[in-house]
Amino acid sequence: MAKVSAGPWLRASNGYYYVTIKGKQTRLSKDKETAYAMWHQLMAGKDENDILGISLVALANSYLTHQKTTKSSATLENSQRWVVSFVDFIEEPIKDGVLAKDVTPKHVLMWMHGQTNDGQDIREVNKTRRKKKQKVYQCKGAFQSGYENVSNNTHVAAFRAIAAMFNYGIRTREYKGDNPVNLIPDKPQYTPRETYITNDDWERIIDAIDPENPLRDLVLFIRCTGCRPGEARKAGMEHFDRETRTLKWSNKERGKLKNRKILLNDEALSLFLKWAMKYPTGPAFRNREGNPWSSGAVVNGFIRISNKTGIKVTAYTIRHSFCTNALKAGESTYDVAKLMGHADTKMVEQVYGHMQLEDDRFREASKRIADAQKREKPEQPPEDDNDDNLRIHHA
Repeated sequence: MAKVSAGPWLRASNGYYYVTIKGKQTRLSKDKETAYAMWHQLMAGKDENDILGISLVALANSYLTHQKTTKSSATLENSQRWVVSFVDFIEEPIKDGVLAKDVTPKHVLMWMHGQTNDGQDIREVNKTRRKKKQKVYQCKGAFQSGYENVSNNTHVAAFRAIAAMFNYGIRTREYKGDNPVNLIPDKPQYTPRETYITNDDWERIIDAIDPENPLRDLVLFIRCTGCRPGEARKAGMEHFDRETRTLKWSNKERGKLKNRKILLNDEALSLFLKWAMKYPTGPAFRNREGNPWSSGAVVNGFIRISNKTGIKVTAYTIRHSFCTNALKAGESTYDVAKLMGHADTKMVEQVYGHMQLEDDRFREASKRIADAQKREKPEQPPEDDNDDNLRIHHA
């Protein structure tokens, strides 16, 4: 039986009753009768999680451990970014632990917008506290630069990460309660990327990259294969199958359910071998210093290209354009999905390529309508040069 204190006691600072178990203070309830009932259950040896519910920290740790064993490192890194930020934000005012069941939709929105409980901007509060030499908030919310300074899809990614954590707890029955994210009305919805690179824009983009800049080959490789930027950055000789002219990743290496295979055409093969022969171990494509490309370095490279050309372009824009061009060329959605590494055709059908294809289709429809509306002008009666026909004759 757990060693407990003489009974629950009230902490005036937050209004909760606590009990000491094995030297650890355990929060019970704000209601005195409920707190004593919970204490009696603990004294009877019942499981703490069944009585109190799982803590937010424990739920987060369980979820991230599951992600580590079932997802790719990139997926884990993305989940960890949002989940750790959320837990730090919620935990900061209450250092002895927040129960997952106590998290409300308001808490999620406070984290998203970087606001205190009374709706103040945490960054502004911190400025005031620094002037008064008071303790500042360490976690400023989901976005260090502020909610209004990030894209809609980044908002969606943050919401989804926290929702996934609570959904995991519900599925595994570690958490018994509602998903607070699902209770938030009018959440932002994902908007497909609708950027497409025309052939003229592509010429301007590639001309803006110095032929001696190693980024040029990486960009050309993504253009040739339609692969993900991360795949291009990580591709090495250990992934290369010379006989089939492909790059292969096992599902175990990727942390996914299926293997990944990238087909190399002549240009892609030449680009890959140019670097792989120089760097036979580790990632083939390297920067000027001979180091593997980081995601941040690639992003910064595309920012410079965008500024130079006036064309908003990213590595994923090139991948999306590969898909659109393939669909315009008449390739099936199934074949395009497989080339791009998607498990099914849903992503291709709903997200990639749709805007440009629709524009082309509507443009053709508009032309057909215009042609259909054309009518031959009715023939005008020939003008008679005889002035007698124009005179008014009086009887």
